[in-house]
Amino acid sequence: MDNVDVSERLHSVARVADAFEAVPGNQRVLMAVLQACREPQTSEELDAIMAPVLENNRSVHSAVELRKVLEDHGAIRYVKSDEEELAEAKMRDAEENGEVEVPEIDDEGFYVVSTPAPGTWQLTEAGQAYLDGDPVGAYARDLLETREPQYAPVYRELLELLSEGPATKQEVDKVVESNPLTAEPRMYGGHFVGELEKAGAAEWDGAWAITEYGRTLLGELAATGRE
Repeated sequence: MDNVDVSERLHSVARVADAFEAVPGNQRVLMAVLQACREPQTSEELDAIMAPVLENNRSVHSAVELRKVLEDHGAIRYVKSDEEELAEAKMRDAEENGEVEVPEIDDEGFYVVSTPAPGTWQLTEAGQAYLDGDPVGAYARDLLETREPQYAPVYRELLELLSEGPATKQEVDKVVESNPLTAEPRMYGGHFVGELEKAGAAEWDGAWAITEYGRTLLGELAATGRE
């Protein structure tokens, strides 16, 4: 692979990462779509996967809009079914020939509406590379080792709180504001749980809850003695 190919691949993967910045607060559902699209999924199947995630999400975006964001950033693509391709080809031929399609009518006089089999959403090469690059782990490492290493004890304390069960915003704020590390400059609970959510370590489900990855991250923080 030459340097041009490597550069293009890195740019494509970076575009996928930009999708998560384009719609803040939707990391969990976007990641669910990418993971699901490792195997071809119809729009209906993706709707079913996205619905429970969106139910408690604070997003103003619909499932269709979020899929469009991923598509526009080169993460997933829609592959038409053979029936869809055929139906579109017939429509094009009719338009080019100036023909008017006469709808089919059944024996009872009702119009016959035939819907072609749906196509599927699939990961692109860039979407696959993004997932294979462990984006969740990379975000957490960047957060705790580069951007905010001084707050590692606060993140650990929050994860310990969430590991005991779901926590309200007030409980999160209490933990954060009682830590002297957050006094100057003053830092608030919303910042820390927001970063944990972006890292895939916490999620909102009516209250803040730890994820499986959050438990793994807590174990790593405990093992390194960062408290």
